[in-house]
Parts: sequence; C-alpha cells; structure tokens
Amino acid sequence: MDRELIAVLEQLREIPIFYKLSDQTLEEIANNITIKDYRADELVYSEGEPSNHIYIVVSGRVKITKVSSTGREKILHIIRENEMFGEQALFENGVNPHSAKTIEKALLFQIRLNTFKKIIDEDHECATMLLEVMNLKLRQAYRQIINLSFKDTYSRLASRLFKLARDHGIEEEKGLLIKAKLTQQELADYVGTSRETISRILSDMVQKEILIVDRHRIYIKDYQALKEVALGSI
Repeated sequence: MDRELIAVLEQLREIPIFYKLSDQTLEEIANNITIKDYRADELVYSEGEPSNHIYIVVSGRVKITKVSSTGREKILHIIRENEMFGEQALFENGVNPHSAKTIEKALLFQIRLNTFKKIIDEDHECATMLLEVMNLKLRQAYRQIINLSFKDTYSRLASRLFKLARDHGIEEEKGLLIKAKLTQQELADYVGTSRETISRILSDMVQKEILIVDRHRIYIKDYQALKEVALGSI
C-alpha cells in the first residue's frame, strides 16, 4: 500500500460519517478517490449539469447555492472540513440540483458517482451513513423554512451567525471568530435579503456590543445575547 493511499485512508477514518465502515469498504473508497485543489471562489460544479462525483471537504469551506426564478442566488449550506456534498445527485438522475463553489482555498476528495453508488449497494453501513447525512441536511432545510416563514430579518441573520459560530467558530482574544469569511453580499444570499439590510443589522449588533466586525471577519463578542436574538427573545 503506497503512502498516498495510506494518507487518504487515515483522512477517511477521521470523517465522522465514515466511522462505522469496514476497512474493506474504506479501502475501496480510498482507491477510487481523486484529490483536487481549488482556489478561493472557484466553481466546483453548476446547477443542472450532469454530476460525475461526490465530494468530501478535506480542508477549506464550500458553499452550496441555488438560483431562484428571478435570478437571485441563495446559499443553502456551508460545507466544512470532513463533510460530504454532492450526494443528492444520486437521486436526481445524475444531475446536480444546486451549485457548489469554494469560499476559500480548499482541498477536496472526489469519488465517482457510479463507484459510490456501487459501494452503497454492496455495503449496508455505507447506505445507512448516507441516510444519516441526508437526514441531517433535511433537518437543516426544515430549520431554514421555519426561519424564513416565522422570523424577521434581524432574527434570521442572528440565527445564521449563531450557526456559523457554532460550526465554524474559533476562540480568539476579540471573541469567537467565524472562520468562514463571508462578504455582506454572501450573508445576504444566506439570509435571503439585501446587502444594505445586512449592513444595517451588523452595524446595530456592533453598537449593541454583540459583534465585532473587522473587514470580512466577524467576532461574536456576546454569544448569549446573539443566541437570544436568534431565538427571538430580543
């Protein structure tokens, strides 16, 4: 077994969704992986195009987006290290139901769609793992619907920042830094509003000492206050 394959296997074992898989299945996945570097803001695939691969983020972050009938982009998910994306194409006749683009420089594992489908057919644990991943994303989509239906824009932005801090936050002297560097336009696409509205709300949260905003970096200064806003308590 060569060094590159050993390194891929070690990386796969670090991924929570693969922890139940047998060594044989992991080795089959590893043997069919292509490793690819992406620049920041580089398209991985486009909505509506034929899908050939499933992806795993080794490093960096990727945003999953969909374009509305009016041409507006909406960010559906932000995929972080050790998470998988592109698996929906298995159930969409091999067509990408959304687009994927890197937020920052990223290293991705690519697995051919047909190979992954064969592994699922042959390995019960792998099929169960896929259902768990899709169930998680379904719950996230449900929460998005709740946010859009019942929360105002202020609370929706607070909810998104709270989730970003929980999933992508690291403690620093200024506060909890959201490592996913999103522009105000990207935050607007994530929340479903205009960039101008995002700018006004961020300024208000800074004034209330909930956040510190330094260029594209957002620090959570008062985590509990942000949580209360996200829940609609303020």
